[in-house]
Amino acid sequence: MQIKDYQQRVLDRLKAYLDALTTHEAIRQQIPVQLRQTVTYDVPRKAWEQVTGRDTYQSYQNALGEDVPHICFKVPTGGGKTYLATRAIELIQHKFHGEQTGLVLWIVPTKSIYRQTLEALNNKHHPYRHSLDKASGGHTLIVEKDMLFTQSDVRENLVVLLLMLQGSNRKNRETELKVFKGRGGFMNFFPDEGNQSEHRALYEKVPNLTFEGGTDQFFLTIKPSLGNVVRLLKPLIILDESHRASSELSHETLSDFNPSFVLELSATPKPDSNILVNVSGQELHQEEMIKLDLHVTTKDSIEWQNTLLAGVEKIRQLTAQADEYRNNGNPYIRPIGVISVERTGKKEDTGQYIHANNARDYLIQIGIHPQAIAIKTADVDELKGVDLLSETCPIQYIITKDALKEGWDCPFAYVLVLLNNTKSVTQLQQLIGRILRQPYAKKTGVLALDESYVFCHQQAPKAVVEAIAKGFRQEGLDDLTAHVIRESDSGRGELVKVPYRQEFADWTIYLPRFVVREGDTIRPISYMMDVLPHIQWDNLSLDDFQINKTSSRSQEHRLTIGLGTSTYNPLLQRDFEEFEIRNDLNPDFFVRQLSDIIPNEWRARRIVNRMIDKLRLSYAPDEIANRAVEISEELRLYLTKKIDGYFVNPQNNEDVIDSIGLAGEAFLERIRDNEIIFFLEKTSDYALPRFITQYEEDKILIRNNNKPIQKSLFEDVPESQLNGLERNIALYLDEQHNLLWWYRHLVGAKYNLQGWRNNRIFTDFVTAYKHESEEYSTVYVLEVKGQHLSGNDDTLYKQEIFKICNREGLKMRWDELGAEFKYNKVEFHMVLEPEWKQKINKLFNG
Repeated sequence: MQIKDYQQRVLDRLKAYLDALTTHEAIRQQIPVQLRQTVTYDVPRKAWEQVTGRDTYQSYQNALGEDVPHICFKVPTGGGKTYLATRAIELIQHKFHGEQTGLVLWIVPTKSIYRQTLEALNNKHHPYRHSLDKASGGHTLIVEKDMLFTQSDVRENLVVLLLMLQGSNRKNRETELKVFKGRGGFMNFFPDEGNQSEHRALYEKVPNLTFEGGTDQFFLTIKPSLGNVVRLLKPLIILDESHRASSELSHETLSDFNPSFVLELSATPKPDSNILVNVSGQELHQEEMIKLDLHVTTKDSIEWQNTLLAGVEKIRQLTAQADEYRNNGNPYIRPIGVISVERTGKKEDTGQYIHANNARDYLIQIGIHPQAIAIKTADVDELKGVDLLSETCPIQYIITKDALKEGWDCPFAYVLVLLNNTKSVTQLQQLIGRILRQPYAKKTGVLALDESYVFCHQQAPKAVVEAIAKGFRQEGLDDLTAHVIRESDSGRGELVKVPYRQEFADWTIYLPRFVVREGDTIRPISYMMDVLPHIQWDNLSLDDFQINKTSSRSQEHRLTIGLGTSTYNPLLQRDFEEFEIRNDLNPDFFVRQLSDIIPNEWRARRIVNRMIDKLRLSYAPDEIANRAVEISEELRLYLTKKIDGYFVNPQNNEDVIDSIGLAGEAFLERIRDNEIIFFLEKTSDYALPRFITQYEEDKILIRNNNKPIQKSLFEDVPESQLNGLERNIALYLDEQHNLLWWYRHLVGAKYNLQGWRNNRIFTDFVTAYKHESEEYSTVYVLEVKGQHLSGNDDTLYKQEIFKICNREGLKMRWDELGAEFKYNKVEFHMVLEPEWKQKINKLFNG
């Protein structure tokens, strides 16, 4: 398996970190033994700071109180997280543990991922297993929790224990895990039953081992359980899909296994994860790992069969191209369609919903061979034991509901057909990653076979695009949303590409944005990674938090409805009862309500506890409990203002002071420290698109005198892309003598600004001021706001971000970027109704 450039970058960064661990452990060893209890030297933190240049490391200790390296690889779906994990095991075993044998605890979140991982690791011909065998010198042993292994197995092999997350968590602190139940097969890891001194000595060395009975008994016997063996061996832990293990209980469980090293794998890590390497979707795309562009067709037809037929026609077209590709001596590809229906259960085939059987019957009716169709549901699994990549496999259509949401790794899937016309947007969000993997991780050179396709039944295009954007974020591919092309069967003709005007054909136009500096490299800024974790939560005050004094009660109403004698109103209320409910005060309820604002459960819990302590001074616990929903909403609003800041138009309220909030303070501090920079690079991420798409029959924007527009960046601009105010502004711009060109950002455009709030800023227009040499000297990025929005919080926030952009932009040396930037600078401006004409006149006419 040929390693990709970004994968090598991940492993190189890991090597550097492991080398730094060795360096700092040597320094720690120089501290006299008698001083090590009092002198703190966090080796994993020191190594992290040396390699990343950041001081954001979240320290981690196992249950023995030992500092443990705990890092994360952020890799999008389809980027080979499992392969990277196996290669990482090799490095960690050799460079950190200094041995080829020992125990690796590999934890996965679901049954499907468990089965897929187990099958790959057990297959001695699979690249994953090759990596493990290289790490172990050919002595690899894959085991499950119900299997036995011995001390000699661990001494002579690299033992990889696969465990599901649910199987490693306690339901509560009183419930004992099955892995800690005593089993005689593990007795050879522990002293003989009668040798009490050795049992006590082992207990003193590893004090979280479990015993038969309490530890205060005279006779102590350590349980010969799998859990105790894991604790004794201090494993390297691989935590797959680590964002699912975010609870306090999950962290406690991992710590209790006494790990020596923890490696997280996730496309969307938790904000407090120690992300050692961040792989972007763009890197996957450049390395030919995923099929893009993604073409989305929304079918307006009432009949769902028309949507399915369109998907089948696309599969037939792709199959013909795949056959031709194979006939030219290239690898085998069999394009597969995934069909999502509304119902799959035996008792749900009532005709009211689109059932799996309906889809199968229709496929057969239009000529698809029954053997080419498989159903995959919770109850029916016709894919079990099937190798979809085999040339002898006939399956080309897979019918499911949501059974393929995870654990799916079939690069032959090209087409997704969503027939659920009420919930398919949600299904699209969950299933989008199933069709993105590129066969053999290599582009074919045949455009149709290097892209992917979605067909939706009766869905609003806007909702579909929003769902895809969410799906891309879930897959860690949020930087690739510009590769989504929306199509339709609305009767507007074929979708065509519109290029730059001829005079601009050779230009590439770049725009700056905020990025994060990591050593000698930069990457796009992320709110979850680069703003939220840097907030000074200790500065969050609840002093002015308050709720209204009311006599609110929680009530339950019960009434009985029967038939009366009146023909006018045949329903009759027979009786009515009202009960007052007494609720218990539960802090967990408030913590859950804050999960989207403060993802870190520990921080949220501390804030909730402070709030409850404050409210207890004025309210009884049962009153707080009975008003929990109301209070949680008040707390959410309060914290949002504290974190995001709140801007008030001074003309409306002179008494309220604008606040940038805790997130704004963290953002500006990182700018002052040169960790967040305003940056422009000559790469596609910073460039305006080279073309836009429109339908042949779309109405084209024209001037009010019925003449074509003259100064748009693109040859034509569909009128439907602009609302009334935007249309007026575009036409007014088109008449400016000193304007070189203008461009209206499309919905879903790649370029955006990430400030200190979670929501990104997608600007409306990009315009260029014309220099005497007919080249552009200043690029103006414009955000348009209607009169009703001119003084609201969002508008004022964006104006503040624009001020920062313009201030930081003055520090840039544009001419260093190349000849086309000789006279160039970029400014950001808000254009408000009704003064928009005055604003444009000022920009282009002095």
